[in-house]
Amino acid sequence: MGGGRNENKSFVIEDCEKLESITIGLFSFSDFSKQFLLRNLTSLTTVTIGMYGSMSDRDIFSPSYNFHCAELVIESKRSNLVSILDLPTLVSLTFGDGAFLLFPYARIESKSFDTTLLIDIPKLTEIKFGYMALQGNEDDMNCTLVMKGNIRKKMVER
Repeated sequence: MGGGRNENKSFVIEDCEKLESITIGLFSFSDFSKQFLLRNLTSLTTVTIGMYGSMSDRDIFSPSYNFHCAELVIESKRSNLVSILDLPTLVSLTFGDGAFLLFPYARIESKSFDTTLLIDIPKLTEIKFGYMALQGNEDDMNCTLVMKGNIRKKMVER
């Protein structure tokens, strides 16, 4: 159970305009070790990966092992003024205990090139990381977690 590693397996969901929620249970996709990617999901409000808070429910840690050793990418990416924001309704991200254990790289990022936009991923208000979620490999000092929003202020005329 858990902790498998297959660098040829990726989990990608993109261009699903009606998808509202993603919930992934314990041990699901534990051997998907290449990449986890969410992009262009215009109705998505919540993402829950694994079980959050298992330490408070039990005396023994029960990691989710989702996406063991995988790269995590959740992005909003648009390059023109008329396109629809990729993740305009995303409110909450929850990474359960032990999800993305031994990850090499994680990026939750807005990459808008629209200079008139005030805020990208505008409704994201909560990100929860469970016990040992996104814990890097202690033998490899190259783990990286990047979290970037894109907040712009309008110029005020005087």
